[in-house]
Amino acid sequence: MWSEEASFTTRFHDIGALVLFLRAVSWQVPGFEVAAYEDRLRALHEDLARGRPLRATARRFALLAVAP
Repeated sequence: MWSEEASFTTRFHDIGALVLFLRAVSWQVPGFEVAAYEDRLRALHEDLARGRPLRATARRFALLAVAP
């Protein structure tokens, strides 16, 4: 059996990059629509504009099991 685990942090500095990311990887926020999150995105945009990037940390793992 083999396994690996890793974590990584992504920083978003503008709301457009975040929206593009969420549309590209739809499994992160199933059903993501800008209109549904408009208020939160606007508030986040203000934080980003003040120089406070959004940090998102993800953990990933891989596992390979072979039957005897």
